[in-house]
Amino acid sequence: MAKNGFSISIEMKTFLFIFFFLFANVKFFAQQTVTGTVTDGGTGEALIGAVVISDNGKVAAACDVNGNYKMNLANGDHVLQVKFVGYSCDSVVVHVQGKPVIQNFSCSNSSMKEVIIVSDVAIDRKTPVAFSNVGELKIQEEGGSRDMTMLLNSTPGAYASEQGGGAGDSRINIRGVDQRNIGVMVDGVPMNDMENGQVYWANWDGLMDATRTIQVQRGLGASRLAISSVGGTINILTKGIDQQQSFTVRTDFGSNNMQKMYFGFNSGEFHNGWGVTLAGSRRTGNGYADQTWDDEYAYFFKVQKRMGAHLFTWSVNGAPQMHAQRYDKLSAAVYDKKYAQSLGINVDSVYASNAYTTSTQQDRGLRYNPNWGNFTYRDGQHGILSQDINFYHKPLFNFSYFWTPNEKFTLSAVSYVSIGNGGGTNFNQTPTRDTLTGQLNLTSVYNTNSSTIDALYSSTEHKSTRYLQAGMNNHKWAGTLVTATWAPTSDLTVLLGVDARYYNGIHYGKVYDLVGGDYYGEANPTDANQPRGTFLGDPNFQYYKKQVGSKVGYYNESFVNWLGGFTQAEYSKKNWSAFLTCSASQTHYQRLDHFKKQDIVLDDGTVVPMIVGYNEVYYTNGTQSGVAQNGATVTTSGDTTFINNPGNNDYTIVNAKSYSWNGDHARTARTEKKTYPGFTIKGGANYNLDEHYNIFFNTGYMQLAPRFNTVFDNNNRLYPNIKNQEITAFEMGFGARFGKFAANLNGYYTYWKNKAPQNSPTLTTPDGKFTYDLNGLNTLLKGVELDFNYQPIEHLQLEGLLSIGDWKYFSRGTVYLYDANYVLVDTINYSAMNIHMGDAAQTQVGAALRWEPLKGFYIKPRFTYFSRYYSNFDPILLSEVKDFAGTVVSDYRDRESWKMPAYGLFDINAGYEIKENVDKEKNRYVKVGFNIGVTNLLDSKYISDSMNGSGFNADTALVYFGPGRRWNAGMRFVF
Repeated sequence: MAKNGFSISIEMKTFLFIFFFLFANVKFFAQQTVTGTVTDGGTGEALIGAVVISDNGKVAAACDVNGNYKMNLANGDHVLQVKFVGYSCDSVVVHVQGKPVIQNFSCSNSSMKEVIIVSDVAIDRKTPVAFSNVGELKIQEEGGSRDMTMLLNSTPGAYASEQGGGAGDSRINIRGVDQRNIGVMVDGVPMNDMENGQVYWANWDGLMDATRTIQVQRGLGASRLAISSVGGTINILTKGIDQQQSFTVRTDFGSNNMQKMYFGFNSGEFHNGWGVTLAGSRRTGNGYADQTWDDEYAYFFKVQKRMGAHLFTWSVNGAPQMHAQRYDKLSAAVYDKKYAQSLGINVDSVYASNAYTTSTQQDRGLRYNPNWGNFTYRDGQHGILSQDINFYHKPLFNFSYFWTPNEKFTLSAVSYVSIGNGGGTNFNQTPTRDTLTGQLNLTSVYNTNSSTIDALYSSTEHKSTRYLQAGMNNHKWAGTLVTATWAPTSDLTVLLGVDARYYNGIHYGKVYDLVGGDYYGEANPTDANQPRGTFLGDPNFQYYKKQVGSKVGYYNESFVNWLGGFTQAEYSKKNWSAFLTCSASQTHYQRLDHFKKQDIVLDDGTVVPMIVGYNEVYYTNGTQSGVAQNGATVTTSGDTTFINNPGNNDYTIVNAKSYSWNGDHARTARTEKKTYPGFTIKGGANYNLDEHYNIFFNTGYMQLAPRFNTVFDNNNRLYPNIKNQEITAFEMGFGARFGKFAANLNGYYTYWKNKAPQNSPTLTTPDGKFTYDLNGLNTLLKGVELDFNYQPIEHLQLEGLLSIGDWKYFSRGTVYLYDANYVLVDTINYSAMNIHMGDAAQTQVGAALRWEPLKGFYIKPRFTYFSRYYSNFDPILLSEVKDFAGTVVSDYRDRESWKMPAYGLFDINAGYEIKENVDKEKNRYVKVGFNIGVTNLLDSKYISDSMNGSGFNADTALVYFGPGRRWNAGMRFVF
């Protein structure tokens, strides 16, 4: 019995153990994991900190930095909701039974709805274009002290460079297209310069601090405006009242004495509908290259008011800044001898024939900047002066109104004003260079200017021969954008809009620094309307003395008026979405020149252009005409006028009528208004194959008006043979979305006809400077792009990209050379067939890892590799050159450019954040964060920019080296 009892006892214990084990874990086995992602329905951004709750709060899970959540739920049906300030999400019922469940949420808010309407924001798995989002978290973790553009190297097809290294001097290419042909918008307002399409990132230094997301659309993109978006569109969306209330204080410091202080405040939306967002910062530093210091302020202020169906927004932002630049590109041998030798450069030849170093001094180092110098004052004090200083302030004032009376109709109106003032400096005559240091010999300049007395101008003041002249590029810019959106059915949305802009650019040279002197004596004034003296003691000679602030060299204005209209239809039903966009615009150009001779408008309205200068009179009888020059003797006898000019250029005119240079019939010299039409038609479709896969296609045709700076020359004359640019584009893409993995693959084909030159087309030869036409330049841009994001485990995320481009010129023809009077003087046959374009790397590979081993602590290494990078060049150099006897001297037709060495950059960022939930109902936290980042951790030597020389090789190329290792660290407090 005992043995049997013992046996029964064991069996009973075993049974009870198994019973209790199964009972205790039946709930575990009856549970399944529910995961998903919570995103902004407009931008696709992760909603960090959003809370997913089940069954009115029985189970809750917060979203991580990628918007992912995870919770365990028992088998059965459950109601899931998302709670996040300013957002609304539809509740869903999930059925849990036997396997894991994936449930994603796409949330919306009314503020973002208006932003999407204005800013042409693409939506994942709906808008059929290739795009990438750079969210607020990535900006915070990787932005550091760099320009905003450098963040975009982590998007496919992008190449950003800091060029000479000055703060804000960066540039960006997308798919081989420079930023003049990339549409840049801030909250729907176009930012590209109205004259040349450029974007000057120094003017927006503080904008990154107020940015909620940057969306990069590649190709023609989803923009409805007739903007120059050949390469893509960069949409910058700023923070607003739809976000949580917070106050942020941050301090950053880093390499080269970089220091930055920042504060920001976002009120969120108060109960009465008001909200305020504001930010301010101050940054200073010495720069990586020698004497590329910067001193920058930035401010951002936005006020919003919601009144039922109405939303009003007022904002202003700007960044008054001043920074020194490294302007000159040099031979690689000047920077680094060993590196140059590895490229096959004959360094001895370079050292023997350049102005920046000698065979004795040899290389100057990667930080070498030739654009500054030391000088010693007469009292023995020392000073440093940079030759190239950029200074600018461009506040942007913005007023927006949105009206959403019902779910089917929305009206938006955005009006903006931008007033820019500033420019860049350079010496009017290049100073000599100290052969020992390689710097400008400014002591000689200072000593000469501070000791020269020229009695022709003054017996007491000192005359400057060399001085710093500032090229001023002020502007007044205003515009309005009105969009009406109507959804007659749940599947169809129709948009109509008007885009109107006015731009007035004011350009002139002015005396910036006299470098020891009291005035500059302008011996040959370029202002034809300036009072002139010809002999010593002439009372008007005072006008030849130019003080600091005086206009010198040139003074002209540009006027650009733009009127455009657009319409778009969007269709979305079940798995299909499609759009068709049409836009048209008229661009009006006119140029004024205050320094050229005055126009005369005759009684019958006939304009005689640029005919009279200071103290000159135009005489005409309708058939004969002549000008009485300054100092001429004019006599009349009966009905006959006799004009005796100082240069013996005499006239005799019967029944002449006179028109004085300062009379009612005189006006500032100006061109006639020229009008150029442009239009765009594009469309595309997206099909969601299932909940994981989608495919899309888009195509478009665009005609762009020529740029202002390629329409008129500096003498108010129209360039010959002006043509519109024509762009034809096709693109296909494939997307995959899973709980832990997302990827995009797309291919593109863009044919760009009549690509405009970057600047006014001129060619300097031994016989002089000539204007030429180069409207027939054609390019073909094609390639494939891949990007993916994978999260194998909860706190580990991997992202990667691959971009392979094939960007080439396919153009040959005849260039016609014209003299100053636009008389044809010569022709040049050029050929750039199947030649790679320069200025951007055509292969890009990148990968990044974000690991959070401890709660609040992350580490993020990133590697980016660029190759197949060709030196930039002027296609007109690809020609056959003959001497006067007709013998071929050189033949560079179809000559490939120098291919620069490939390079890779390894960056690393890390940070730690401590946060405490102080308001669980509103999900508000107090946060203290620390971060540190190192760019180019391995201190790699690489060439970031290059311009081809006459030899199409490394020997003659002029380059910028990219910056070496730099670090930055910061601390922030958010509550």
